[in-house]
Amino acid sequence: MGTPVEIEFAVDLNKDSENRATFYLLQIKPLIGNVTDYQIDMNKINPPEILLYADKEMGNGIIEDIHDVIFVDP
Repeated sequence: MGTPVEIEFAVDLNKDSENRATFYLLQIKPLIGNVTDYQIDMNKINPPEILLYADKEMGNGIIEDIHDVIFVDP
């Protein structure tokens, strides 16, 4: 892809009749930003307005055209 990528995969360790596990490649996508491109000052964030927060494994981003989020608890 000409750039660093994120690879998402899963492994099923239950062996088949030939004693093989299964490796699933779920997706590969390019990393289009650098951590220094997305600096967020958490002191400017209002905690009650946070929809989702994680210390690790989640990228930052801005989606300007989202105005409403509806959550339906199953």
